Amino acid sequence: DWALKMINPRMIAEGNDTIDIDHIPLDDRPSFKLLKTAETTAVFQLESRGMKDLIRRLQPDNLEDMIALVALFRPGPLESGMVDDFCSWANNQLNKVKTTEEIFNLAADAHYKLVSIHPFIDGNGRTSRAIMNYMQLRFTKPLIILSQDNRFEYYKALQRTRKEEDISIIRTFIMDEHTPNLEHEIEKVKDPNGVKDIFLDL
Repeated sequence: DWALKMINPRMIAEGNDTIDIDHIPLDDRPSFKLLKTAETTAVFQLESRGMKDLIRRLQPDNLEDMIALVALFRPGPLESGMVDDFCSWANNQLNKVKTTEEIFNLAADAHYKLVSIHPFIDGNGRTSRAIMNYMQLRFTKPLIILSQDNRFEYYKALQRTRKEEDISIIRTFIMDEHTPNLEHEIEKVKDPNGVKDIFLDL
């Protein structure tokens, strides 16, 4: 609000239209084209040298990519090269998945891969959940919610996945968490007569 109070009087004085923040497009192509050049000096959270380097590598072209970009920026893992590997893997897989199952597996795998990069004290749980749901939203799939009540089972699933080198363990856990939420959403789209929404048959 304070920024608009500084900008709009100048716009009026110069004979230009004022800025309405509610009507700024979130998919403005020239803005994302400029962002990809990493010319982000004075742009909040995007102006550090490390962040500019990550922008050049990730090449974000939508708002969801920007969310993933900020979530991925952690100096320790960046210096180790692990984030480079993750970005390469994710960009490669995003162009391959087609079915709902493949998309879910990609989201679960992304969560597992990123949670394995960051130490738990570094907020990796939130970051990894953000990346997982970024994958879901990119393909217009429902958000995956991991219950705090089952966090110890979650830790066990992570440990078993690493120990047994079996990605299906964490995939199964995440699907078990996801299923009740899906069932809840299905109930919400049923009409009063019990007739299901057309999307339930897809």
